[in-house]
Amino acid sequence: MNRISKPIIIFMKNLSLLFLTLVTSLSIAQTKKQIQAKDIQQLDTIYQHCLNKGENMYGCTVTYYNLLDSCLNVAYKQLHNKLGKTQQLSLKQEELDWLKTRDQKFKAIDKNNSYPGQDGEMMKQNQKDAIVKERVLQLIKKLAN
Repeated sequence: MNRISKPIIIFMKNLSLLFLTLVTSLSIAQTKKQIQAKDIQQLDTIYQHCLNKGENMYGCTVTYYNLLDSCLNVAYKQLHNKLGKTQQLSLKQEELDWLKTRDQKFKAIDKNNSYPGQDGEMMKQNQKDAIVKERVLQLIKKLAN
């Protein structure tokens, strides 16, 4: 096995394991009556475990983002279904406004990050993760009320 293929195999193995673990966690969240903050805490724990391995940390961060985005969709749909028509329209507008703000923040993150290479990409992704996580937790809080 040459020097390039071994790291790629390790990367794919670790990413696959992380993905399966996180998808299982997300599936549990989706089948519950209601997504909760503890579901996000569980994702955080799994994400931190992946980072602690010290291998393909950027891959861990991207996977975490994708799962947070899925949780965002679950929380939005659950909240939307819980509301009356007028409140649904209000929530939809709120979400559209949030998406615009998110996109602006993401552009600023991409523009202002001056760290080179994989470390810089990971730092940018971490900042994006935090923005999405905050929104997921906002929706979960509204859902709990």
